[in-house]
Amino acid sequence: MVSKGLINSLVFVDNHDNQRGHGGGGDQILTFRVPRLYKMATAFQLAWPHGFTRIMSSYNWPQDIQNGHDNNDWIGPPHDSNYNIISPTFGADGACQGDWVCEHRWRQIYNMEQIYNIQENRSRYE
Repeated sequence: MVSKGLINSLVFVDNHDNQRGHGGGGDQILTFRVPRLYKMATAFQLAWPHGFTRIMSSYNWPQDIQNGHDNNDWIGPPHDSNYNIISPTFGADGACQGDWVCEHRWRQIYNMEQIYNIQENRSRYE
């Protein structure tokens, strides 16, 4: 990309910080909580030939929005009573179950990633 006058960059729709309102963007950050738009934004990210892309793999937490702030922004991933992280489980369709969201496993995103890998002639997991 540098040869075209563009600098290398990391491209993403959201991350673990801005999902919780930390950093720039505030409540304007697109997350898994708006799945239709999130899938469209991620598809665009994967289709546009710029930068090194990252796809989020999230977990759900109970939001408690008070005065524009999520009082539960500290909650970590699914865990047992000893705070050991519980690994995701998967349904017959490969989607995560329970409180794991696993956006990278959503059918639309996974399919678009296959196109990305073909056009880039490489695997995201190399």
